[in-house]
Amino acid sequence: MAAAHSQGQALLFPAQGRAIPAGWLKKSLTDIEQHSWDAVVLATASTSRLIQLWQRLRHQTPADTLCVSRTWFERIGGCDPALDTEAVPDLIERLRACHARITIVVA
Repeated sequence: MAAAHSQGQALLFPAQGRAIPAGWLKKSLTDIEQHSWDAVVLATASTSRLIQLWQRLRHQTPADTLCVSRTWFERIGGCDPALDTEAVPDLIERLRACHARITIVVA
């Protein structure tokens, strides 16, 4: 509902209870506006390297916070609010399936 009322060219889906590093949002918005990336994922560094490797091998994204262009958000049909905690990982998987350019920043 918030996405429908937003006027911006990018949408932010922050992780609950996690701080966003200074400068991350500004850089992410700039990258999206300049079409360098279609989406930027912020993952926490607290996830062990072994878990990160396992997630990569299984093509899972360690999604905490997502910044995505409105164009891509609308292209993949938005998000399903019924998914609750799985909404962001679902968005990322659908973005990947449509070959969106996604970068992951570990902080």
